Amino acid sequence: MSRSDLVRGVSGVLLASFWIGTACSSSDAAPANPEGEAGAGTAHGGASAGAPAVAGKGGKSSGISGSGGRGGAGTSGDAGAATAGDAGAATGGHAGHGGHAEPAAGGGMSAGAGPEAGSGGAPEISCSPSDDQCPAGKYCSSANLCVDGCKTGSSCASGVCDANHDCQNCISDLECAGPRLCGASQCGSACSAEQEGGSLGCGAGLTCCSLHCVSTLHDSQHCGACGTACSSSQFCGQSGCAALQLSSLCQVGKLVVILDGQYGDDPTGRALAQSLVDHCASSQTVREVSQTVADALNPVNGRPVSGSDELLLIAGSSYFQQGAGYYVTNKFAPLTNLGTQNSFEIRDSSTGALIASELMSETSDSNDLFAVQFMREPSSGSLALNAYGFTVGGTAAATFYFEHVIAANFAGATKAWYVGKWKDENENQQPDESEFTMIAAGD
Repeated sequence: MSRSDLVRGVSGVLLASFWIGTACSSSDAAPANPEGEAGAGTAHGGASAGAPAVAGKGGKSSGISGSGGRGGAGTSGDAGAATAGDAGAATGGHAGHGGHAEPAAGGGMSAGAGPEAGSGGAPEISCSPSDDQCPAGKYCSSANLCVDGCKTGSSCASGVCDANHDCQNCISDLECAGPRLCGASQCGSACSAEQEGGSLGCGAGLTCCSLHCVSTLHDSQHCGACGTACSSSQFCGQSGCAALQLSSLCQVGKLVVILDGQYGDDPTGRALAQSLVDHCASSQTVREVSQTVADALNPVNGRPVSGSDELLLIAGSSYFQQGAGYYVTNKFAPLTNLGTQNSFEIRDSSTGALIASELMSETSDSNDLFAVQFMREPSSGSLALNAYGFTVGGTAAATFYFEHVIAANFAGATKAWYVGKWKDENENQQPDESEFTMIAAGD
């Protein structure tokens, strides 16, 4: 057992009374046509479509938006309809995966000007459903052809592939069974170019942008309106693109407390949620999810797939919180927490520079480093607020500091992370505002 484990176990009883007072619990397509059905002629990934006609062999009924991944322009495209089909995009995005392009009257073979042209109509891959050897992102259809869609959860960021070969909580078009697209984290039918900017062709609260049904309240590529993209140092909040700093936390209206089963972490996660509810002017909903359940996180590797629609509240370090571990391991977290042979360290993830350290022999539930950081996973856009120390007392102190210092003055919290030290000077075994020393803060 490591020293950090021993230190965490010492003070459960001592901190119980503190957290009883502060914690608040709360609640919560059809695959591509393998043989010659009619092409829809929609210009997926491009600006103009060919006229509908009889599709060639291997034709899909529609293509895929260039902004989302597959489909679009090229001399072969994914569909290769005889007169128009999937190939007719004038300015398409990525090329199709190589369906047959069989020319006929109508000019369906015209090449688009997209950045990745078709590869010349590579033949479809034959397969056997009983022994699916299709490559990643494809599954073996009943027609014994490899077609777009997941075959197992290992093909999905969320770890879950449903019966329709769509990934649960998709993060890109490649996680949807063609011709379905990923919008608002769900696979669904494409809207049309004529419906751009409106709700027609999409569900309630969604807008048609580049053939995808998205939420302009949360989509970083279409924030507030179609085509309005946020930068890598921003996320799409309720008032538009917002900076990745703690002062922007109230821009997210849905809170998810990630439970790791540790007696010190779960109540402090609930306290983080309650402090946001108490200090944010806008109303916020709160739910709780165990990290062992496929929901906001992949339960195997902790990868977040909630998108910027929700803020994950992760109390505790990467030692027990899988979500924090994923952010830290992939350097999506601004801070890295380490345990060396003799000391605990907090370092800058991008540079490796040491920010703070404490000898293990001096670390306890009454004397600990702590950190609070706001994180974003770039592929899914998932947002997380992480507060931790190296002991149960340190994590409690981090949450106390967030509630009584940061959240009490959100306008002044213009950094993405804060690192400090707490020492229980009056030995009452709970934090007091006068017992904190701020060490560093940054973006």
